[in-house]
Amino acid sequence: MSKCQTSGKPRESFEGYFKAASSNDSQNFTERFEKKLAGDKTVNSEVASNSDLKVTEEKSSKLPTAKDNRKKKEPRKKSRAKSEKSTVDKKSTKKTAGESKETLRQSTITSHFPVRRSNRRCKSVIQIEKDKVILQKLLDEDESGLEVRVLPDKGRSVFAVREFKRGDLICEYAGELVDYSLGKKRELEYSQNAELGCYSYFFQYKSRRYCVDATKETSRLGRLLNHSKTQNNVCTRVFPVKDIPRLILVASRDIEAGEELLYDYGERNKAAIDSHPWLQQ
Repeated sequence: MSKCQTSGKPRESFEGYFKAASSNDSQNFTERFEKKLAGDKTVNSEVASNSDLKVTEEKSSKLPTAKDNRKKKEPRKKSRAKSEKSTVDKKSTKKTAGESKETLRQSTITSHFPVRRSNRRCKSVIQIEKDKVILQKLLDEDESGLEVRVLPDKGRSVFAVREFKRGDLICEYAGELVDYSLGKKRELEYSQNAELGCYSYFFQYKSRRYCVDATKETSRLGRLLNHSKTQNNVCTRVFPVKDIPRLILVASRDIEAGEELLYDYGERNKAAIDSHPWLQQ
């Protein structure tokens, strides 16, 4: 059998080993063969271990680390922040668009239709102002614009010497404020004296009945206004001052200077009308 040469040195094959065995070198052959096998095993084990290390390194390199997880999570946060910013931007753009539309509407309305502010006042405001004037006149006992004249058929009468507007205070029906029962008792006493007369006025305030007794002679003019059922130009009104009712006379229509001031006494008793026929007028 031939020998193959590589790099100038003979390389032994398995055939060479068997040939050496036939030339009484079996012991050396077995030792060399075992060494050869042992060397191949160690090489194979080293190769296997190196390959395993490479596989584990590749796997470990493929496994995600904490840094990789952070890197993966950060884009999510950024995406959320971007989405929030986008929503905020959308809202802000909507607001700015709405505000711009409103400003445009206002500008166009005010430019083409200028705002006109009315000087008119509501009835409640006007009434409050009138009540303030009435209160001040009551406290001052103001009876200006009135004059007492004596008429042949009526006696003392009250006339206006200036103009009065509807709702203006004429004067107060001043007298002593008593309850209903005492007023009725006094009325009965006054009816028995024809020379004295009766100047009692009964009214109701907060579900309670009162009487203003103005029979006593005073300088106040309210007790001297005459009666008229059909031609009256004055009416009575309850005006509370610190929750105390006071009876006032106000103009029921516009009154000119020189007119006699008349109001309806409200007497509907048949006996009283029969004894005083002028109550029907």
